[in-house]
Amino acid sequence: MLAMQNRRFSRRGATSILIRVMHPKEPTMREGPTIALPARQLFAIPDAGAVQILCTAGCLWLTLDEDGRDVVLYPGDSFEDASGRRALVYAFEASAFTLLAQRRSAGRPASAKGGRFPIVWAATRTAGSG
Repeated sequence: MLAMQNRRFSRRGATSILIRVMHPKEPTMREGPTIALPARQLFAIPDAGAVQILCTAGCLWLTLDEDGRDVVLYPGDSFEDASGRRALVYAFEASAFTLLAQRRSAGRPASAKGGRFPIVWAATRTAGSG
């Protein structure tokens, strides 16, 4: 007698029906400092690999050290980079952006005491002092 195949549990050629839905509190859990830049102002981020840059207002130009790419961000656009290079953010007009700690794919999260990410907060401290 031939074995009867049960296609319900076969993964061959099937697509997943699972859709990732963000938890309602996830944006709040990932909140970081928001930086407002006046027009024609430059902002340096010492380690762009530790943060995600999310443009919330205006228009930003972004470049990394030793990288030929230039990125322009508009409200709602974000930028992530895995390298540990310095990023320069320039505001074409009055703009604002949020620094979010990048999620780590493996291992422990790189958080410090109190859940604050040192690179993110160090970048905002240098911005406020200048």
